[in-house]
Amino acid sequence: MKLFSMRGENCNYNPLYSVGYSLKKDRVIELREWSEAHYRKLAEGYLQTVFKILEVCKINVNLINVADYLGRGKLRSLIRTHSQ
Repeated sequence: MKLFSMRGENCNYNPLYSVGYSLKKDRVIELREWSEAHYRKLAEGYLQTVFKILEVCKINVNLINVADYLGRGKLRSLIRTHSQ
């Protein structure tokens, strides 16, 4: 068994680095099994939006930051701060 962590000083691997929105979305979406196509499509659209917002706000797109900004409250706050 191998252990993978995105925390710590020596973490150099970022599966979301240097790929387009669609591939980033695919890499995250494929981490789980979806029983309903409807919810998968909703999640795909939302993830692509999060990736675009992070890029516009010049926030490094990695798994930690994406998870941190998935909540609508924090994402809205980021948009408000950036648009001022």
